[in-house]
Amino acid sequence: MPLFQSPADQARERALGDYLGTLWGWKMHHLPELNRVDWYAEDVFNRVAVAVIEHKRRKCLRAKFPTVYVSKRKVRALQKFADAFDLDWRLDARFVVEWEDALGWIPLWKAEARDFELVGNYTRGPGARELCHHVPVSQFELLPLWPNHPRLLTPTTPCSPSKRPCPTPATR
Repeated sequence: MPLFQSPADQARERALGDYLGTLWGWKMHHLPELNRVDWYAEDVFNRVAVAVIEHKRRKCLRAKFPTVYVSKRKVRALQKFADAFDLDWRLDARFVVEWEDALGWIPLWKAEARDFELVGNYTRGPGARELCHHVPVSQFELLPLWPNHPRLLTPTTPCSPSKRPCPTPATR
């Protein structure tokens, strides 16, 4: 299976996990690269898992598209991972999106109830297409950008639709 994250992408994701852990008061555990879930979070005082988290980086400004997608496979993986930890409490599952100019999150139960369609990154071949839920960007809770976020270090221009890997219903 080809990997699509550079060492710089991996370092950025780990830095984001550390930052989210600081914001939410959790210790973030980054899972191995080929895992379908990016992190699980631990309440360090009670030493219990409290959340599973999937991260998606969008290389455009938040206002560019009305929705962001999360694959049905990722939703199922988050649910299964949460269920594996779930003993006497309900484990939180979160979808975190990093745009060029913003950072936001939504609980999985809100993200999974949206329309879905077959989408994918066309540059990776036909096998990269899968069923995805479209989540309205307006429903994300925004978080402050972390201190080393590239947007705070260098200016960014909006991405063009031709560079977007998947069309959304609004762009057809």
